[in-house]
Amino acid sequence: MKSVTIYTDGACSGNPGPGGWGAILEYRGREKELSGAEAETTNNRMELTAVIRALEQLKEPCAVELYSDSKYIIDALTLGWAKGWQARGWKKPDKKPALNPDLWQRLLELCALHSVNCHWVKGHADNPKNERCDRLAVQAREQIVKEDNAMSKSKVYFTRDLSPEGLKKLFARISAPLTGRVAVKLHTGEKNGPNIIPSAWVREFLGECLPEATIVETNTFYEGDRYTTEQHRETLKVNGWTFCPVDIMDEEGTVDLPVAGGKWFDHMTMGSHVTRYDSLLALTHFKGHTMGGFGGSNKNLGIGMADGRIGKKMIHQREGSDDMWSIAMDELMERIAESTKATVDHFKGHISFLNVLRNMSVSCDCEGTAAQPVVTPNIGMVASLDVLAVDQASVDLVYALNPADNKALTERIETRHGLRQLSYMKELGMGSDDYELIDIDNGDVVITPTEAVKDVVPFSPFAL
Repeated sequence: MKSVTIYTDGACSGNPGPGGWGAILEYRGREKELSGAEAETTNNRMELTAVIRALEQLKEPCAVELYSDSKYIIDALTLGWAKGWQARGWKKPDKKPALNPDLWQRLLELCALHSVNCHWVKGHADNPKNERCDRLAVQAREQIVKEDNAMSKSKVYFTRDLSPEGLKKLFARISAPLTGRVAVKLHTGEKNGPNIIPSAWVREFLGECLPEATIVETNTFYEGDRYTTEQHRETLKVNGWTFCPVDIMDEEGTVDLPVAGGKWFDHMTMGSHVTRYDSLLALTHFKGHTMGGFGGSNKNLGIGMADGRIGKKMIHQREGSDDMWSIAMDELMERIAESTKATVDHFKGHISFLNVLRNMSVSCDCEGTAAQPVVTPNIGMVASLDVLAVDQASVDLVYALNPADNKALTERIETRHGLRQLSYMKELGMGSDDYELIDIDNGDVVITPTEAVKDVVPFSPFAL
């Protein structure tokens, strides 16, 4: 009996949503890669499909060493769960239906033909073959997303309600992918920063919607109030982030996450604690940015998830240069997007995005009390499961304002080539810039950005 080694993995965005699978077969020093995708599926179905398609390649009974990071598959095969479901007519012991009976039926048929020895491997834990399978699955998924994007629009939900209640209503539209241990990435600000999302809003929102969640941050590249973990924790106290756990993810080291299809990076260095979480909410204060033009979900994740010493340096400083800000314009936008892609891919669809368009200075929240005065009117909030769509909609809403109201921010975006963030995310297959703007304040009607901002009033510092 020939001995074959098989590695498999699956990936899904949305669960259910578009998904891909990848497999590697090894025999006598030779390898064969397989991959495929489906437009509407689940992560478990993709994991199962990867194993099935790999076993179907075998033309005669073989001794198979199967490696998968899916406990769903490994436990069901090694502990006899799948055979039990089959014997009970695809029912669990509690008489509830067993999921995916069609795929389990086929997999058990194949296992009966071969001698399959199962091994569980931890995902994203530097197992080269598992990582390759993950890349194959993600690439296949992204290809079908690209094809699907040509035919369908992403959904972006919009509310004018800038309050904790508005946050809760909007979050309800994008909460489904967030399961298990949930991280909330937001900018907690420099000491006494005037424009950050109010901690009181976040306290009420998390208390009701995500009571077990953890706010996540990383230390800064520049020296300031958040340069070291000790300084960072003191700043958190000053700004009121004391009501729930805050994980400074690079406090204990770093981890490298792969960047699929990047031209600047093949990996991005993150705070090591990122691997502790199953899901991520990007809760972003949308505003201007001194170097990026604007800071949306892409910037929040691309720079904010990278660790303070290595990852942020990879983004900002050219190798061999003494200037820590030596990378700018288009190249900076592309590096930020590639860093974001590492995070989005890592969470395999268990990720949602919410942008708050309030107190939109042309300055980033990193500038704290030195930020330029706010002159752009408050607009509202947008949320989506698509990182490109949520940032595209935010930019479109700003551009839809009266020219006298958006001049400062649009000038900042354009002089820094900030729109390259959007076009490069599209090139990387990270989402769609074709979206429906859904007005949740008015019965979920689809509106244009111009209609969304028609009643916006000029900014007043007394309306903060």
